[in-house]
Amino acid sequence: MQVNSFPNTATPLGSTAYYVIRFSPAEIRDNLAVLFLWKQELMDLYALSDPGVARMKLQWWLEQILLPAENPSEHPLARELSQFIQRDATLSAAIGAMVSETDRHLHRQTYQDTNEFWEGCEKLGGNFARLMNYVSSSNTQNTDNEAGAFALATEWLQLMGQHLRYNIHLIPQTLLDKNAIRFEALLYEDNKQQTRQLLRTLYEPIAYKSALPVPQRSSSPLYKYYRLRRKLMDLLIAENFDVLDQKIGLTPIRKLWFAL
Repeated sequence: MQVNSFPNTATPLGSTAYYVIRFSPAEIRDNLAVLFLWKQELMDLYALSDPGVARMKLQWWLEQILLPAENPSEHPLARELSQFIQRDATLSAAIGAMVSETDRHLHRQTYQDTNEFWEGCEKLGGNFARLMNYVSSSNTQNTDNEAGAFALATEWLQLMGQHLRYNIHLIPQTLLDKNAIRFEALLYEDNKQQTRQLLRTLYEPIAYKSALPVPQRSSSPLYKYYRLRRKLMDLLIAENFDVLDQKIGLTPIRKLWFAL
């Protein structure tokens, strides 16, 4: 399984990414697989036990991606991303913003309020949407940034139990203060019901994003991705954000249905 071809390790059969790419035009599938692998590489850094090592690896990725064309990286993923930038220099800012926001998480910095939380979603998810649009030759609009940010917010909420265990500070400080709970205590057994309610409260400021009108180009890869994440958010709400000790997700058959 090669990193620059579909499917790869970030787009296995049954995953959301798989169905997004499988029902996209054949000529862009490999490039979309590269983007999902890039996003997965960033998320995998959270699991490293030593934050210093994780930050060094993150910096290494950025350096490899930004190497000049005459001296390209030997890593196939970095080389593919570098080629995107060589064809469109503005993509450097998108990749840089994703790296910067990931670095913030690896420094264990806390969002101060829900507005800052949403800004973080835009920096990671909105710029991922921009990369998806580049691959699919679509001009990025404001609704595209919001769709990408909403998709990422959904993923963060889905995996919140894992993120808390990795000591990634995604829950805004204002919510912690309002609920009189410390970050370190969110996973205490006696506090889990309160934490689930806190996640619902975190969702409320971005709730209207789930009602974003799907544009006429709803067949684009980005909006397949957005639709699947919107359906996942509906499921998280129905399950009362019971995500601290389990991963709630759509079944492969439902993903297939919504991706068509």
